[in-house]
Amino acid sequence: MYISPPVPPSTWLAVSSLGRNFFPCPSTHNHTHNHNAIPTMAPPKLKTTIAILGCGDVGATLAYTLVLQPICSEVILVDLKQDLLEAQVRDLNDATCRGDADVKVRAGTHRDAGQADIVVITAGAKQKPGMCIVPGNRTH
Repeated sequence: MYISPPVPPSTWLAVSSLGRNFFPCPSTHNHTHNHNAIPTMAPPKLKTTIAILGCGDVGATLAYTLVLQPICSEVILVDLKQDLLEAQVRDLNDATCRGDADVKVRAGTHRDAGQADIVVITAGAKQKPGMCIVPGNRTH
C-alpha cells in the first residue's frame, strides 16, 4: 500500500466560499497582486483537422456538432454532390459567426481528406424502409 508523504503546511491553500484565503500570505513582498484570484488558463489552441466524407444527414450533423463543440481547428467536408457540399459549407460557416467558434469549415477533395488528422466516413446509400442493414447481408 502506498502512502503519500505529508504535505508541508507552507503549501496549503484553503479557500473560503468567497474565494478568500484562510491563511495569510507568507511572503514579505509588496502586495501588488491578488492572492484571492483563482487562476484560469486559456483553452489550448487546437490544430487538428477532421475530414468528413459525406455531407448527408449524418455528415452534416457531425460537422455542425464540431462547430458548436470545437475539438478541432478545421473541418473539411467532401462529397460527390457538389451542390450539397457547397450548401453545407455555407451553412456551417454561417454557424461559426457566433463569435467564439474558431473552427474553419471548408470544402475539400479526397486528397485533402487524406492529409487530415482524423477521417470520418459517413457516406453511404440511404436506408430504404424494410431494408436490412445487418453486416454480411446484401442490399435488397
